[in-house]
Amino acid sequence: MTASDSPDDRIWQLPAQEPTNLIAFWPHDEPPTQTEIVAALGSHLDGEIEIVEEVDPEERGDMPWAVVLGSAIAPRGAVFWTEPARPNADDDPAVHGCGWVVGMETMLDADDPLTNFIEHVRWLAESIPEAPAILDVNATTWHHRQTLNEVFLSDEIEPPASVLWVIHAVSADEEDDNHGTAWLHTHGLWRCGVAEMEMLEVPASHANEAAMLLNRVAALMLEETVPAPGTPYEIGTDLFVTFQPWQTVVPYLDENIPGSASDREETDDNAHTGIRAVICAVEPKGQYKKIWVWPESVVESLASDEAAVYITRRETERQARIAQATWPQLATAFASLGPIAFAEGDERQIAFLLKSGFALSDEPDADREHLWFEVKTFKGDEAEATLINDPLLILTMRRGDQMRIERDAVSDWQVITREQTMHPDDVSELWREVDRIRAREAESS
Repeated sequence: MTASDSPDDRIWQLPAQEPTNLIAFWPHDEPPTQTEIVAALGSHLDGEIEIVEEVDPEERGDMPWAVVLGSAIAPRGAVFWTEPARPNADDDPAVHGCGWVVGMETMLDADDPLTNFIEHVRWLAESIPEAPAILDVNATTWHHRQTLNEVFLSDEIEPPASVLWVIHAVSADEEDDNHGTAWLHTHGLWRCGVAEMEMLEVPASHANEAAMLLNRVAALMLEETVPAPGTPYEIGTDLFVTFQPWQTVVPYLDENIPGSASDREETDDNAHTGIRAVICAVEPKGQYKKIWVWPESVVESLASDEAAVYITRRETERQARIAQATWPQLATAFASLGPIAFAEGDERQIAFLLKSGFALSDEPDADREHLWFEVKTFKGDEAEATLINDPLLILTMRRGDQMRIERDAVSDWQVITREQTMHPDDVSELWREVDRIRAREAESS
């Protein structure tokens, strides 16, 4: 990966980091008291908390109480309050009937916003275990109690970095998602001290791959620095993009194109006009008037599975933990298909792939090249598999080599069918797909 140290990098500096707001819903008729919430918050956090300030009643409006608490995970303080719930058509059904909420506003640690965000959500979820859901206001994302318990409160696998933001896709043709163009843009990165990310004029048929690219780039920017405008940035092997301020790109869009100036003027805040970086191709297009456009070649390479985007070391480790934890489900799904899993040519309906890393040298901390293998059979915590591509860096291995891959060495897996590709986060969908394939097979026999 390459980045620039140019003074132009300062164009991505935020005027101020955005605070994070979380809302926990209270499923009781009476509002929670300050005493009980502060006591609960103190009992579910290692180390002491202190009341820094109690907000003056004249400043609280319809809030029965509001208080600023200091703690190890919120050294600059976190504001907690309760207020009546304000029902709205967009509310999740899980919170219908909740008359009160407990809110929290805090500033994330810009050096490690993901860890700090997880700490805050866990703190709130543990302290109010009866809350059916927590609303992440910045990303307009609902976290249900099951997700809170299984993901945020789990000691095994942490949530992905993308929990910090949401991608909105605005299409030019809402009646047909496969035509027209889409404007993809994030909300939630400002609270991490990072510019929000966008892509403009993406063909709707490529929106899924573009969203994946946007997610990966956003995660990289949590660990990297957004390069100066126009500086090529390597996001994968021989895959380069550039970044431009939205003000450089948007003036050349027709007003009917999603993300145009008219779209941004219609908002009543600066959500779409602040510090936002548009991901573009390496070179602008146009013979007379040079215009920055979406990274077409990169997205098309991803769509055709001819390339992959770098992922952070943290995400690599997370993906490996999930892949290894779901190994039994993967092996069982393979076995349940019987001969279907071994079909070739036109009869093939499904393929099981494993990814494993191989050290490039004998050094203890040597980099690894991660390679994909197709499973031929599972045997307990091992699988017999075939290398499906020639390695780029490991010259002693070739496509078609037969290898024994151990569960503890797996860094990812994929199951590919004619309709979709499933990953370790998609175990439930994998089983639904296995059931569909077996049902089709039964009907045709």
